[in-house]
Amino acid sequence: MPDPRRPSSAELAALFALDSFAGGFVLQSLVAYFLHERYGLGLEALGQIFLGAQLVTAALPAAGPARARRFGLLNTMVVSHLVSNVFLVAIAAAPTAWVAVALL
Repeated sequence: MPDPRRPSSAELAALFALDSFAGGFVLQSLVAYFLHERYGLGLEALGQIFLGAQLVTAALPAAGPARARRFGLLNTMVVSHLVSNVFLVAIAAAPTAWVAVALL
């Protein structure tokens, strides 16, 4: 008998689909354009920034299983995505380019 407190696969799939849909609105090209227009960052700087951001993004899933065991799968996913989205929105209010890059 399934545990009524545990989300079903369909509910998790719907949550992932919603997250993917929402995440698609924020394209790296728009963030790069914003950083260029607002802070005057050049192509070389933007390339290095996005290289670093992608390397961090590629490395972070290695910590996922430990967080999931400690906090639970759903909590890990929801909290990490909420924090990520808050940081992404905060880029627009960053006073300097390096604060914006740190938020990215």
